[in-house]
Amino acid sequence: MSLLKLVPPDHPALWRKALKVTFAPKEVYPHLPEMRDILRANRALGLSAPQVGLRLRFFIRDTDSMFWLAINPTWKPVEGSPKETLVEGCLSNPGFAAEVPRWLKIAAFFELKDGRKMHEPLEGVAARVWQHECDHLDGINIFPKP
Repeated sequence: MSLLKLVPPDHPALWRKALKVTFAPKEVYPHLPEMRDILRANRALGLSAPQVGLRLRFFIRDTDSMFWLAINPTWKPVEGSPKETLVEGCLSNPGFAAEVPRWLKIAAFFELKDGRKMHEPLEGVAARVWQHECDHLDGINIFPKP
């Protein structure tokens, strides 16, 4: 049983590109209950694997209506979509906030647990969270490296 917790802002997993998930049942599923507990306890919108010290390319998102597991996610902006700059915070550096420009509409790409590739159009907050979490998976953070 692992005991996951949020890692500090200087943890190497936050500053390196996450590795592609190749077998979700072994690499991802054992961590989901604890990650969901962390996400809910902090009332956060999303949580990426690097934020709990796992250098794997996945994140979770929990809304009132749905629990998302995004395996090997990517995205691209929808043609003609504008950007919007809003203040974002991050569980990886509590108390820090920054103005971050994000695309309002994106096409989100991800894999299901059986490896099938999927895509989903996202906009607004859902698109912002997707971009924020994908940044974590690419070693990009809204706060400066300590």
